[in-house]
Amino acid sequence: MVSKICVASAVLLALLVPQSAPAQDGGLRVGAARINITPPNAHPASIRDSLYVRAIVIDDGATRAVLISADQASVGEAIWSAASREISELLDTPVENIVISATHTHSAGGPNSFLSSPLLREALPEVVRRASASLRPAQVSYGVGSAYLNVNRDAIHPETRLWYQGPNLEGVSDKSVPVIGFWTTDGEPIAAFYSYSMHPVNFYNTGFISADFIGEAARHIETVLGPDFVTLFAQAPSGDQNPLYTRISSPVPAAVEQVPLDLPPGDEAQPASLRVVAGVDEFVRAAGVILGQEVMRVMYTSARSTDARISGAQTIVTCPGRTRLDSARQGVPGEYEDGPDVNIRVGALRVGSVALVTINAEAYTEIGLRLKRESPLANLIPITLTNGSAGSGYIPDDASFYRYTFQVLGSRLKPGCAESGIANAARDLIAATARF
Repeated sequence: MVSKICVASAVLLALLVPQSAPAQDGGLRVGAARINITPPNAHPASIRDSLYVRAIVIDDGATRAVLISADQASVGEAIWSAASREISELLDTPVENIVISATHTHSAGGPNSFLSSPLLREALPEVVRRASASLRPAQVSYGVGSAYLNVNRDAIHPETRLWYQGPNLEGVSDKSVPVIGFWTTDGEPIAAFYSYSMHPVNFYNTGFISADFIGEAARHIETVLGPDFVTLFAQAPSGDQNPLYTRISSPVPAAVEQVPLDLPPGDEAQPASLRVVAGVDEFVRAAGVILGQEVMRVMYTSARSTDARISGAQTIVTCPGRTRLDSARQGVPGEYEDGPDVNIRVGALRVGSVALVTINAEAYTEIGLRLKRESPLANLIPITLTNGSAGSGYIPDDASFYRYTFQVLGSRLKPGCAESGIANAARDLIAATARF
């Protein structure tokens, strides 16, 4: 039987032509805004911190682009498709110039935390309208910092010697924190866009609503730099990355799940559950402050420019799929039969000397590292969970497909296609967007 290999969409060549819109006024301009999307009927005691959708609109004098970050586990294909078309008309710019990312918080709202908020669909174009209304002459900066907060989570259990989710200190982990800063021409900070490779799982299944360490980093930065400053986050490839000190991979008991809210005074369950939550809460605050400080350090030590020419392109990488037949969580080989093909949307958005490579699923760290190694452009930021959903589950790198973790077992992809397909498409797209 001949194996099916990954193929790029036939529309690739057409999409490789950098997209632009009718010329606007000359000179770089930038505007930013945020909108609160915390579920309005959530129990008040369940809201640890608010959820937001944030946007940065960039106008290079010839076309526009927009970066959007939503405190959601994911942004589904239907919401992305409709919102991106509306925003394209609103900004008079191609869809290829629009980046809509989910921060991937696992605590966006109770049992529906993996579903996009009903507020999100209307908030996406509205936040762009508000950001556009604040456009002003601007400068852009770029630099890369680092943070030692994450850890590879694909590990061999020390007792069973089977694959499980645990801290693998020897595993691949990307510590880099790339930061795009936006400034007024007078040097006042407007906004920042940054990325990091770490799952926001600290309040998962606790019953609390939270943007996790991402919300804490934004709160810290926006407190320091002023209420009008806007901080956007996008997930770097992190399918195999947890917080180093998360309760999932540390002795902190997982029994914190579903902490009862509004317990009567003296209830025996209250002290233990609240002690655990208090410990997690302190870690999340600390991680947010550390990450926020690093973002600001990079911003203020990076050179600034008014050159931020925009060019975008997208394509589809099609890979053979599989359907799972068993239900084991981890530690054993999965059983599969052939399934429908999986379509992975890969994009590149060039902003001056920096390119964002977007993937609409959760890719493993090694895929992001490969993209950076093979990129024809030095300044590359790979981001995931962006511009819809492939419905693939995780995208492991080829070597990791033979580790029997829950991410690998649950992936709808057959091994041997996605890593190279994404890498090849990204190289072509980056090269195309460099042609102004």
